[in-house]
Amino acid sequence: MPKKVASWIASFGLAGLSILALDPLPSRADSPLTSTDLAGAYSDLAAVEWARQYRLMSPLIVDFLLGDRPLGEKAAVINALGWNIDGTNNAEQFLVALARKNEKAPTHLDLGDLTPEDYFWSATSWLWTII
Repeated sequence: MPKKVASWIASFGLAGLSILALDPLPSRADSPLTSTDLAGAYSDLAAVEWARQYRLMSPLIVDFLLGDRPLGEKAAVINALGWNIDGTNNAEQFLVALARKNEKAPTHLDLGDLTPEDYFWSATSWLWTII
């Protein structure tokens, strides 16, 4: 191998290693859904305040999310429940309620059974399980 090529490969290898050394920690992506305080704009709603205080799914929250409320208010409730799900089963409880609404077992709920809004909330609740 010619000296110039060997020198170039060595330089490139050292540059690559130094870049890796400068940022040794893995990066974490963030989304507007998890980083924006949507709940703050809706703090006058009882469901939002309850969700902020207890961080748990409840009949009040389920009825609110499955009821006829504006999308922004529902997003604020999800946001108020928070993204730290340790020790909670919010997603499972919501899935059971959604299945009950559709008169099916949770294991038999299909995407075709859901309205676009139901699909959004079920996708959001699954987000709770992976964050």
